[in-house]
Amino acid sequence: MAHKIALFVYDFPHRKSHDFIIELAVRRGKNFCVIAAPRKELNVDRRKYFDCSIGMAPPISAEELCRYLGVPYFSVEHEDCYKIEELRKCFDFELGLIAGARIIPGDVIKIFPKGIVNFHPGLIPQTSGLDAFYYSVIKNVEMGVTVHLIDERVDAGGLVFFESLDVGLTDTPEIVQFNNYQLQIKALRRLIDILDFDELKVVPLNRPFKNSPLTSEQKFDALNAYPAWRARQYHIRERQKLFKACVVGDLRSVLDVVEVCPELLESVTPEGWTPLIISSFNGHIDIVEYLLSKGANVNACGFKGTTVFMYAKSQFVNKVDALPPLLSLLIRFGADIDRCDMHGLTVLDYVELAGDKRLLEILRSLEIRK
Repeated sequence: MAHKIALFVYDFPHRKSHDFIIELAVRRGKNFCVIAAPRKELNVDRRKYFDCSIGMAPPISAEELCRYLGVPYFSVEHEDCYKIEELRKCFDFELGLIAGARIIPGDVIKIFPKGIVNFHPGLIPQTSGLDAFYYSVIKNVEMGVTVHLIDERVDAGGLVFFESLDVGLTDTPEIVQFNNYQLQIKALRRLIDILDFDELKVVPLNRPFKNSPLTSEQKFDALNAYPAWRARQYHIRERQKLFKACVVGDLRSVLDVVEVCPELLESVTPEGWTPLIISSFNGHIDIVEYLLSKGANVNACGFKGTTVFMYAKSQFVNKVDALPPLLSLLIRFGADIDRCDMHGLTVLDYVELAGDKRLLEILRSLEIRK
C-alpha cells in the first residue's frame, strides 16, 4: 500500500534535501508534499578535519526543485504544529520522511498517523547525535544507516531496518562518509519499496543514552584511531563473507577472501566453527580441499569439541557403500578419528550409535592400518 508522504527538508540549498526530493519525485511523481524549514543561524563546528574533499555539483534549493517538478512546497517551521496540521488536513499525508530537519517536537510527530521516519548516518544507539561518523570509530561499531521512526527523544523510536556499509581496506574518511551518504539514498529506495507493498514493521529501538557533541580534540583523536577501526571493520566484513561462502559453496569468494586475508583461515563463528568446519559440514569438497591446501587445521573443533571429521561424516552416515571422497580427503590431510569431544566420544562412537556398521568397519580398518 502506497502511503501518502510529507518530506521534511531545509529551505535552502542542501544536498540531502535535493537528493530525497528527486528520489521521491521519480517514484511518486507529484504525490507528496514538501515541508521546508527556513534557515537559522546556528553555532556549527566548521573546522576542517579532512585532508581531502570529494567535489560535487552544488544542490538546487528545495523550492526551485519543487517548482520545476510541480511538487507542493511549503516553507514552514518544523515545530509549527498549527500549520503542519493544516497541511495534513489539506494533503491527507500519513507518514513523514526526514531529509533535513532539526529536532521535531512530539506534538508534530503525533500529527502523522504512521509516524515520521529518519535516516540516521550511523548505528543507533551507539552513534546517536550529530557526530555519528566519529562515534562509529570511537565506539568501534560498523558504519551504516539506521532507518527508524522517531519519538520525542533524539535518535530513538522504532527501528525499521539498518543498512550496513562495506568499508574498504584503503578507504579514506572522506570516502567512507561519502559512501555512507549514498547509502542513505539506497535506504530511502528500500523504504519506498516497503511502503509500496507492505506496512512498516518496526521493533523497539532502545536508546538509553544520548551522545554529547564531540570537541575538536576528540574528533582528531577519532581520526587518529580511524586506520585501526577501518582494518577491524574490513576484517569483520571479510570474515562474514568467508563464512557465508563456505555455507553456500562459493569457492570464488573463499579464494578472494583467503588470498587477501590469510589470517582469517582459522577465524571462528560464535559457535566456534572454522571455515573448514562449515564447508565440511555442508559437503563442499572443493572448498575443503582448498582450505586444507592453505594450511587449515584439519583437527579443528567447535566449542563442544566436535571435530571437523565429526561434522563432515554426518551427511554420509547410512548412505554410501565406500568411504566418501570428502572423508577420504580429510584423512589424507591428517584427520584424527580417535579424538574425543567434550562427552568423551570419538567419531567411531557416533557412527556406531547411528547403526552404520558399514562405515564403522571402514573407519576401524583405517585405524588398524595406521
